[in-house]
Amino acid sequence: MTDPVAATRATYDAIAADYAARNSGADPREWLDELTLGLSPGDTVVDLGCGPGIDAAALRAQGLLCLGLDLSTSMLDLARRHDVPVVQGDLRVLPFRDRSLDAVWSCAALLHVPRGETVATLVEWRRVTRPGGALRLSTSNGDDEGWEVVPYVQPPEGEPDRHRWFVHRTRDELVGALTHAGWQVEHVGSRESHRSWHLVRARA
Repeated sequence: MTDPVAATRATYDAIAADYAARNSGADPREWLDELTLGLSPGDTVVDLGCGPGIDAAALRAQGLLCLGLDLSTSMLDLARRHDVPVVQGDLRVLPFRDRSLDAVWSCAALLHVPRGETVATLVEWRRVTRPGGALRLSTSNGDDEGWEVVPYVQPPEGEPDRHRWFVHRTRDELVGALTHAGWQVEHVGSRESHRSWHLVRARA
């Protein structure tokens, strides 16, 4: 059986430039303003699943000490072009010391973690966050799980479509997983774009 995380990583390695170009015109200010409430300049933050570094660069511009983490080599290469310090790593097993971060930021990345590993992943995120530290999370709303074809990239002739593994979670499921993992959920907002999104503020 195909490992969904490994296959999704391979897809992002292949489509990184197209993904970055598609998102280069996005204005993250409203999105960031919603999620950065309560964070202060100088806070040490990791952007989990940083992709091409757009959010991490914007967070650094606000005075936050933001480091990007991603599993995709190609995405990290793009993030470096934004002068974002990066580390390669898996969302499920983080290469950081216990309680070493003021905040965790993750935008549209938890949705690639298999449903059965959700709580363990959120426990790992809490492990690296200091007591009272913040979690700022956006992930997709829904209740299904499976492969989705990347709609904006045509693979070379003779090659299969590019696929990513998506896990959509209902508000109750997400809040339950966060609570079980030891996070205190402060607020869950929403945002609509090409998907429906949960916007979570929580505290360790």
